[in-house]
Amino acid sequence: MTDKHYYGNYEVVEERESQKYVATIKIHNMVKKVVMQDDALQMLAQNDVLPETVVHNIIKEPNLLKEQVIISGANLAQYLD
Repeated sequence: MTDKHYYGNYEVVEERESQKYVATIKIHNMVKKVVMQDDALQMLAQNDVLPETVVHNIIKEPNLLKEQVIISGANLAQYLD
């Protein structure tokens, strides 16, 4: 399933698969990707947190927004507020 929304000036295109979630973030001529692996998605679901919340947290902190961000259960905490 693909979904598109805007967060501020950022266009966020989300793709959900059974084992991962991929958000493509676009602003101006830059394209960044956030990939959440299955273990991170399970942890989010257990705590009633949407993957979109993590993406929005990354957008709010530009130093977290790299070319590609891969989020697993091991590093999920640094992307939560």
